[in-house]
Amino acid sequence: MTYVPGDSIGVRCPNNPDVVTYFVRRLGIATDDLYIGCTVQSIKKNAASKSSGSSSNLPTTSLFQLLTHHYDLEAQVKKSTLRALATYCDVDSTDQRTLFVVDILRLFPTCRPPLASVLSLLPTLSPRYYSLASSPLSSQPHKVHIAFTIVEYDLPVVQGGTTTSRLLRRRGLCTSWLHALARPLLHPQTTPVNAEVAVQIPIFHHPTKDFTLPANPSYPLILIGPGTGVTPFVGFLQHRQLQRLKHVDDSESCGTWRGNHAVELVEHAFELGQIDLFFGCRHRHQDFLFQRHLDSFIHEGVLTHLHVAASREQAKHYVQHDVAAHGAAVYDLVARQGGYVYVCGDGMHMAKDVHAALVQVFVEHGHMTHQEAEVAWKDLALRQRYVRDIWG
Repeated sequence: MTYVPGDSIGVRCPNNPDVVTYFVRRLGIATDDLYIGCTVQSIKKNAASKSSGSSSNLPTTSLFQLLTHHYDLEAQVKKSTLRALATYCDVDSTDQRTLFVVDILRLFPTCRPPLASVLSLLPTLSPRYYSLASSPLSSQPHKVHIAFTIVEYDLPVVQGGTTTSRLLRRRGLCTSWLHALARPLLHPQTTPVNAEVAVQIPIFHHPTKDFTLPANPSYPLILIGPGTGVTPFVGFLQHRQLQRLKHVDDSESCGTWRGNHAVELVEHAFELGQIDLFFGCRHRHQDFLFQRHLDSFIHEGVLTHLHVAASREQAKHYVQHDVAAHGAAVYDLVARQGGYVYVCGDGMHMAKDVHAALVQVFVEHGHMTHQEAEVAWKDLALRQRYVRDIWG
């Protein structure tokens, strides 16, 4: 796989086997019916006539394979889905917005929709994307590294406008699956490893559009990535480190031409610009991702400054607070030295808070109005000097 720093891979994960089993039993699907050959048909609308027509270019498969790999059984319920299910049971659309279709089947025993109706309501299972913490210049370019966190939380059930004592356990679909695959390797003492069974994870290359390093390594970089948002920046730093090493190797390999003709060499120094990383976690000693790698980058002079915001060790202290605290340096690197700013991670809250902090940095240290600062950052984004890879 040929890739550049900033790229990611897409992982196609299956549904949880326990969820598939429950779904099959709950809808009363006979075991023999699970393995009857069937074909998926997609409905396409003609833009001109608005009429529908079906087409199918997918191979024949089985219902079991479709429930395992094609349909998202744990997709969040939409209003339209709730309205459709309401014809089979008493579901209040105002209560169940955060539930999955499989949750509706659990909470409402009388709900028995036909299989065809349920399948028509389910979206397809989307791939999950993970940034690469690797450089193609490494000694093992055929290997890539990713990072993920185990997502688990309890969700209270709301019925009739009242929060009940019932809790639904939520787990990240793909991260739970990856963790289950990795557990025998991480804990071989408690989970035996079957060396005869190869672990296969369906992946594909997902190239980035603009989340790439500038070609000139002398430009300063400001990297902002709490949690797993730091992952692509490890790839960035490793790439700069290997670029510098390669430059040294190339310069040392210079010699004389055949015949002992004198060669006049013009040495071009590899100038590495300042790189500041703003990282966030809950506890330094529990979830400081890539700490050993980052310490090594600091020691070798690839990473200039590492700012760590530990939110549970300092009251409500996050990466945006460190950005504000080092506002003068941030403004100097971006506005005066032509630096690039990269943000990676949660797009629901973090990215908005970081953007607000960056705007305020320009207001305070660039003596701009809020509107002027917003325009300045918009201009940087258009010139791909302010790039974000966010999700959520």
